[in-house]
Amino acid sequence: MLPRLLNGPHRLLLGGPHASGAAPLHRRRVLAGRRAMSASASPASGPRRPLRGVVFDMDGTLTVPVIDFPAMYREVLGGDAAYAAARGSGGGSVDILHCIEDWAPDKQRHAYEVIARFEREGLDRLQIMPGASELCGFLDAKQIRSVLAASTSWKMELLSSL
Repeated sequence: MLPRLLNGPHRLLLGGPHASGAAPLHRRRVLAGRRAMSASASPASGPRRPLRGVVFDMDGTLTVPVIDFPAMYREVLGGDAAYAAARGSGGGSVDILHCIEDWAPDKQRHAYEVIARFEREGLDRLQIMPGASELCGFLDAKQIRSVLAASTSWKMELLSSL
């Protein structure tokens, strides 16, 4: 289960002007680490090397994605046409932080507020990914170090409360 990711000494790397949770951290990650251990893993054709650890991104690995990203992008960017243009220039995907990085500070602040609102609403529907608990148990049993990377401080607060 997710609390296992927080066993042992914690190491938090938190930065940026939005660390209070008012808005996402801009191009930074929040990390919560576990005790350092090792295990073995190898590619099919090479010598075995010790596995130093596993880094998880919360969305889509440990939790089921529940945020309506297209709706969020439309609201941040200003509608369907702007969203379509961003998708076109991004090869079919949208890097919302890249899209807004050159905006005026007030416009950026509003964009971060929209993103934070969508993420808070997603928190209400948060679901643990099937198999996440078993995976954490396996990592614990094999004494493999694991780290959780999250782009927003509310995810760190959620995990700290578990």
